[in-house]
Amino acid sequence: MSIPTDDQEPPDRLVEILNDVDALTLRAVRTYVEQRLDDLRPSLQEEIRSEAKGEIIDIEDYGAYALVRKYPPARGRSKKSSQPLSIYRVRREKRLDGGETLHWRFLGDVTERSDGECRNCGEGTSDDSEGV
Repeated sequence: MSIPTDDQEPPDRLVEILNDVDALTLRAVRTYVEQRLDDLRPSLQEEIRSEAKGEIIDIEDYGAYALVRKYPPARGRSKKSSQPLSIYRVRREKRLDGGETLHWRFLGDVTERSDGECRNCGEGTSDDSEGV
């Protein structure tokens, strides 16, 4: 049995088998095929790494989406320390043609305080604080 490309119909033998089954079995086949397609596609992290422009610092995978911290693509001779470290929420999005694309939502730039103070309240912060 040859493997069809995206433009081909399923093999005749498979069509014959599917034409002979009831609705309940077809639903089970559809569930199996959807799971099989999910198993064959690259992971969300792999897709993010292949598509992202700039340097990825961290990817936190939450299943349905991922949080990505990355620097933008280098512009000229700017140093990394002067570039903002940005955070994005990235998820797969279905296209009308049935395919998928990554949807990048910019959440903001990450700023790190080196003086040990909270940027919102001004209180000191430390790693051993309780209740934080």
